[in-house]
Amino acid sequence: MVYVFGEFELDLSTYGLVRDGQRVALQRKPFDVLCTLIERRDSVVTREEILQACWPDEHVEDWALTWSIRQARKALGKGHIQTVRGRGYRFVTPVETRASGGEQTAAEPAPSTAVPAVTGGVTGVAAASLCPSSGARVPSLL
Repeated sequence: MVYVFGEFELDLSTYGLVRDGQRVALQRKPFDVLCTLIERRDSVVTREEILQACWPDEHVEDWALTWSIRQARKALGKGHIQTVRGRGYRFVTPVETRASGGEQTAAEPAPSTAVPAVTGGVTGVAAASLCPSSGARVPSLL
């Protein structure tokens, strides 16, 4: 699966982020966080949901998520990841998807700017060796 947004392509099969044809360096956890936000772009994703998806069997300090969000924003530039104060984060750029082979699927509209209510509970937990939510296997990066 490849997510295309703006001048970027996020390829889950190669664990790569490309901007205008040039690979953008992004470490594993910031990539996983970005992947989680894009896959759940139709809603606000709480910090707890991101921690469960990206660090499912680990106890990590809050700074790890803060650092990962900062690195993802640094790689993308401003305007793609919105902080929803007191609730979490959301990916706000319109995204198109296509198969890793290059076949494009339908474009998806940008998410609504309205902030939905967050209800209790945490949704799906991805396995440590899989990209959150998509199930795509990703290699470990040093």
